[in-house]
Amino acid sequence: MVQILLDWLRSMIINGERTRNISRWINLVGNSMEDYAMRSPNLETPSKDIITLRESSAIVCELFGYAANSILHLNGVYPEETFERVKKHEHRLFLSKNVGVKLYLLEFNEKISEWLESGRLHKIELLIMTKATNEVLQSWNFSIETHGEIAENILREKSDKEIMNEIGGVLRHISATFTFLPPLNEPCIFHAVAHLDEGVAVPFKWKENVSKSIENPDMETLRAFNTEIHKVGISVSFKKRKSDDQIHEVIDIICR
Repeated sequence: MVQILLDWLRSMIINGERTRNISRWINLVGNSMEDYAMRSPNLETPSKDIITLRESSAIVCELFGYAANSILHLNGVYPEETFERVKKHEHRLFLSKNVGVKLYLLEFNEKISEWLESGRLHKIELLIMTKATNEVLQSWNFSIETHGEIAENILREKSDKEIMNEIGGVLRHISATFTFLPPLNEPCIFHAVAHLDEGVAVPFKWKENVSKSIENPDMETLRAFNTEIHKVGISVSFKKRKSDDQIHEVIDIICR
């Protein structure tokens, strides 16, 4: 499997400890399912039950784009004022206004949409790394499983309402990771990585074999998403805080 990285780094400057106040968390996590919605044109029309391969691929790309924006916003990797709240179908979502981030995700999603339709894409990673040393602090993994044979005329049944509710559930779960992820206390960059079949042609400005891992990470599995054509499993791995190990050692000593 070839690991492809888009060669475009976005600096994420953090002023001191990340902004993670309780009021913002309550505002995001406390909202109901109606606080999120897909931006896909396919979901602007009345509910329908039939979904095609192309529509499924577009929905997965939309999910990744929204998830990436949520991750950047909730971690405070960009200033609060660089995000805007967008309302769709009575749902609210925070999207980056940063031109570089918007273009980056647009270009990345255009390519992964093609690979999803051809069945050559197996996983997407969003890596948050320190700017100084490129150490990975968080690795968000979106594993992709395709149901059955890939064919242009493949059709599955799933209503738009079900899809929107599932996406809302995923985004709410991402919001809840605020409660356990260690704060990012230094300037960082992020990378998007696509895991593909061998021999897949990639744009010349993308790099190969640059995915990095976290040594002895903590990991949490989040809610999965399923279009009935593509199933997306989501998890986050993150670097432990030194204080966590020290706390466990103290508890160990006390228990003895």
